[in-house]
Amino acid sequence: MGGIVRDGDLVLLVRQQGPNDAAPFWSAPGGQVESGETPLGALVRELREETGIALDEARPIFSVVLDDEGLEYWCAFYEATAWHGSIAVDDPDGKVVEARFLSLDDAIAALEAAPYAAMRDPELAWLRGQCALGRVFRYPRP
Repeated sequence: MGGIVRDGDLVLLVRQQGPNDAAPFWSAPGGQVESGETPLGALVRELREETGIALDEARPIFSVVLDDEGLEYWCAFYEATAWHGSIAVDDPDGKVVEARFLSLDDAIAALEAAPYAAMRDPELAWLRGQCALGRVFRYPRP
């Protein structure tokens, strides 16, 4: 699951690099749902870890489904409607190297360079106003 957090005309992104990534890339903050968590609960935790931001309220905006030869993995995206705090990265996974609010144009440019279509394209569609609320994006699992 992932989250879109805005501060006026600014968009919060994280720069991350996993062990199989050639270079760091920008994306919306988020991650995996752990056992016993709801998707929204996981987003609250991931935002706190990856950015230091405390999520107060959010609404579901779109979903991404990854198809792995008939086995589907579902990822919910939310948009923060209320939050507080300031940026302080404390990612226990060690993947997030930076979190920053970027202008909408800079956020779009940063996301365009992301290597994974399933992460990049839905976020870009939402930020560009080209995504209806509740849309489901489908991709083959890489």
